[in-house]
Amino acid sequence: MSACEVRKVAEVRIGLGGMSCPSCAPTIERALGEIPGVGTASVNFTVEQATVRFDPERTETQAVVHVVEEMGYTARRARAWLKLGGMSGASCAQTPPRG
Repeated sequence: MSACEVRKVAEVRIGLGGMSCPSCAPTIERALGEIPGVGTASVNFTVEQATVRFDPERTETQAVVHVVEEMGYTARRARAWLKLGGMSGASCAQTPPRG
């Protein structure tokens, strides 16, 4: 990796509907974790929310929503972020992205 090669991590929080008991949460987590590019998936039954971190070059938010809906739950996007890492100094912010 060069000094200014940027690594991207996307995070999306999705509101969930249709979970009938706490055991639904790990079932959804496992399914989300099988999506290529997903690093972590966490589902909170109490607040009816999934938080998923993924490589935006390998998957997208719509894939996460699709898996949730295919399982019979409802999904609504609450918030999404794109985090950048791997920058070694201020000059990296001025370097055009590659790819």
